[in-house]
Amino acid sequence: MQEESSGGGGQVLVVDDDEAVLMWLSVELEGRGWQVDQAASGRECLRYCQKKTPDLVILDLMMPGLSGLDVASILRGRGYRGPVLLFSGYLVPEVAKRAKRLDLEPISKLDHEALYRRLGTLMPARVSHSPS
Repeated sequence: MQEESSGGGGQVLVVDDDEAVLMWLSVELEGRGWQVDQAASGRECLRYCQKKTPDLVILDLMMPGLSGLDVASILRGRGYRGPVLLFSGYLVPEVAKRAKRLDLEPISKLDHEALYRRLGTLMPARVSHSPS
């Protein structure tokens, strides 16, 4: 994998086959100061990551074709060591175990506060404040 990033840290790749989730997460993250790119499938994510190395990947579990676990396994095999959040509404214990083996952090799509807290620890938002 190339070590190229879009510069300055804070580049997030959001991967989800649900367009509404892609849009919602992108708007939320951009509003908090992160740079966001999107992929609508596992294959699109893998193509993106051959060209760029995001600082963080937020990866849906249940997608047609390659699942989030499949994609994460391929990314790890290619040498991607950045944080990967497995963002899913389907987090059962077996999925959580498999995610941990790949050094992924499972986060429920239903727990937005947990997502924001984790993002804050991984990549504090770069929000500029105007002088008073």
